[in-house]
Order: sequence, then C-alpha cells, then structure tokens
Amino acid sequence: MTKKSTKKAIAKAKPVPVPAVPMTPPALLAIAVEQGADIDKLDKLMNLQIRWEEREAQKAFTVAMADFKSDPPEIFKNKTVKYGQTEYDHASLDNVATTLGEALSKQGLSFGWKTDQGEAGAITVTCTITHILGHSESTSLSAGPDQSGGKNNIQAVGSTVSYLQRYTLLAITGTATQDMDDDGGASGPRHEEPDYDCINDDQISQLNDLVIAAHVNPQKILYGFEITDIIQLPAERFQECVERLNAAKAAYDKKQDGEAKDGDTPAAVYKCTECGEALVEIEGTACNECLSHID
Repeated sequence: MTKKSTKKAIAKAKPVPVPAVPMTPPALLAIAVEQGADIDKLDKLMNLQIRWEEREAQKAFTVAMADFKSDPPEIFKNKTVKYGQTEYDHASLDNVATTLGEALSKQGLSFGWKTDQGEAGAITVTCTITHILGHSESTSLSAGPDQSGGKNNIQAVGSTVSYLQRYTLLAITGTATQDMDDDGGASGPRHEEPDYDCINDDQISQLNDLVIAAHVNPQKILYGFEITDIIQLPAERFQECVERLNAAKAAYDKKQDGEAKDGDTPAAVYKCTECGEALVEIEGTACNECLSHID
C-alpha cells in the first residue's frame, strides 16, 4: 500500500465512541485508585464520597416521605375511654404502628423508638424514621409516669411509654387519627362539632408543650374543661388553660429545684373536685385516683 492510500484509509477511519462515565465521587475515587493516587488524595476523595452519599440518602428520604404523605393511610380511633361525663375515642398503639409501618415500608422507610428516663422521673421517647439508604430523622416527647388508676411504678412507666410512642410516631409522620365510619351510628352517638370557636393548631401545640413541661396527666385537662378532646377547648378559655398549666409547671419546677421541703405543699396545688381531699396540680380537676374510679 502506498503512502497516499494509507493516508486515505486513516482519514476514513471513524473514532470509536467511549461511554461517558458520570464524574461522581465514587467514579473519581475509582480513577484515583487506578492511577495510584497517594493516601492524602484518597482520604479526601473518601470524605467527599461519604458526604455525597449522605446527600443522596437525604434526598431519597425527602422523596420517600413526600410519596408517603401524598397518599397517607387512614388511622381509625379503635378504642373508647369513658369516665364521668367525659368520653373520647383514640387509636391504640398497635393500630397506629401496624398501619403506619405498612405504609412506610412501601417507601423504603422504617421506624423505631428509644426510651430514656431522667433522674427526676421524666420519661422521654424518641421516634426515628430511617430510609434504606441510611438517612434518618427523629422527634421526641416527654412526660411523667402515669400514676392514674392505682398503677404500680412499672405499670405507670409502661403506660406513659405507650402514650408517647403513639404520639411521636403520629407527629413525625404528620398523620392524624380519625373517627370510624359506622354507617349511621351503629356504634352509638359520635361527638358533634362544637357550636363555638375552638383553639387553633398553634394554640394546641402550645398547650401540648405545656402539658409535657408541667408533667401533667392530659386527661386532667379534658376533665377540668369538660371536653373530650383538646381541639374542643373554647378559644375564649385558652388563656385560662395556659395560666393553669403555667401554675402547674411552676410548682413542678419549684419541687425539682429543691425549694419546697419534703412535706410542704408546693405553690399552685389545689383540692380534688371529686374527693375534696387529694391534692392536684391543676385547678378545677380531679386526682388520678378519682379519675380512675369515675364511671
């Protein structure tokens, strides 16, 4: 072959396309290893890869939660609590956990709880949701042991833990429970919408925070204001409820600070409206023992 024909053959040859490799941190790390990069460079690339994976996991978590919330499961209130003139329904822990667990798993999400008890006896439950890629987010709630109904110490702790597990899971998933549809009331009369202005979501959140801070049994608030759910509290009585809870919190804080000696009656302690003897931390309500015996 002459030089002229050789040049023509070279000119006619087409370059073979090389597949594009995304320049992600893992790809850069692989190239660096192949080229024999030094330890310092590899360490920097490893840290870059870790940060990149964390960001990818966070984005995947956000997408998964958005998909979950686009079609949230229905959680029905399947248990009824009744005492005195107060009656309300709530969703049990097993109902909440099973319903949300199944819906979350479809999006590659799972949940779990961690429980701690402080020296003062306050119980804190933390609920964590984790994506399969590793990113997780948590929320926590705290309360004192539930001593109502003559529970022993272990039962009191268990009751509070169950309560906090239920509400932390509902809170972190942004879901709410609802009444069951019983086709016209086969299970009895349901609670009607109040014909007055009720507190708003921000006020509900504020009261929940105060209940936790004051270590108060939430049922005492319902009893004291003659309502079945905190959302039914009249807007005009919101400030009154705040003042009662602040007084209870002040009494609790004083006791924790050691300002009240053993046997002293802390500030903001009132007589039980049922037995007239036991002391309660909220004005106009009943003690745990009386609440447990009211039919």
